[in-house]
Amino acid sequence: VNNIGASAFQNCESLTNITIPNSVTSMSDGVFKNCTALETVQLSTEINEIGYEMFYNCVSLKTITIPTKVTTINIWAFQGCTSLTSLTVDSSNTKYDSANNMIYTKDTNRLVRVAPGLEGSVTVPANIQTIGDGAFSGCTKLESVTIPDGVTKIGRGAFGGCTGLTTISLPASINQLQGNSFSGCTSLTTLTVDDGNATYGSADNMIYTKGTNTLVCVAPGLAGSVTVPANVKSIGGSVFSSCTKLESVTIPANIQFISSGAFDFCTNAEIVLAEGISTDINIRRGAFGFGEKEETLCKKVKIKNDANYEAL
Repeated sequence: VNNIGASAFQNCESLTNITIPNSVTSMSDGVFKNCTALETVQLSTEINEIGYEMFYNCVSLKTITIPTKVTTINIWAFQGCTSLTSLTVDSSNTKYDSANNMIYTKDTNRLVRVAPGLEGSVTVPANIQTIGDGAFSGCTKLESVTIPDGVTKIGRGAFGGCTGLTTISLPASINQLQGNSFSGCTSLTTLTVDDGNATYGSADNMIYTKGTNTLVCVAPGLAGSVTVPANVKSIGGSVFSSCTKLESVTIPANIQFISSGAFDFCTNAEIVLAEGISTDINIRRGAFGFGEKEETLCKKVKIKNDANYEAL
């Protein structure tokens, strides 16, 4: 056998271990998807890619070593592998390396994927400069992550679905942050930035850009009533997305722009546009959820009685 096709072993729910011979040079997407009893895998040393959803939902998988010739690792390859605590790379691999069960690129110091089964507290390796898209995605047992100074970028959904995280403190070096970096972190109530950061500031567990006064990120676990910081002029996409514990969000009068998707899936929240809000505000379609998908809509949007609704 030289090639293993897409989904070849998918749903083999009684398969506990498997050895892939070195004659195999390629394996397609989803090969072991939903092999829920799979505990150990010996991969061929000749493959060069860990494909999309290759081990998706392999909830019993405990350890994986990435072979020496692998040059591509799909970030969703290990999604749902909640028992995977040992994730390493063969020492002779020229592109990837690993430390503390985290895989990163040797050339760009980008954190690619963390073992989803890690528990308690972890520290990102000191050499890391970028936390890649989905790197910590689905690490539901993590309670805290220390991000060292030197990390400059946090990618899309980098901490998506890390439901156990309660606190994140971003270092002064961060200069690129995505609105959905912490999506699904339902316990995250404390989100701050170092005071020395030149790009971002934080207030009331909300992060905004210092230059453009754009709200970028909000702690998804915030509950009850909150008010957007008074200096904020625009609210970016996905900023409040899935903040299901919020009951009321007050938008200050100086807000000029609310992006599409800014409040989608805030299903329990009433959005209150402040009394003196300008009719020049630009509220994009889908800002409070998407009309064709009722499950995405906010509970209510309130405007002052004499507001020019058509202008708004």
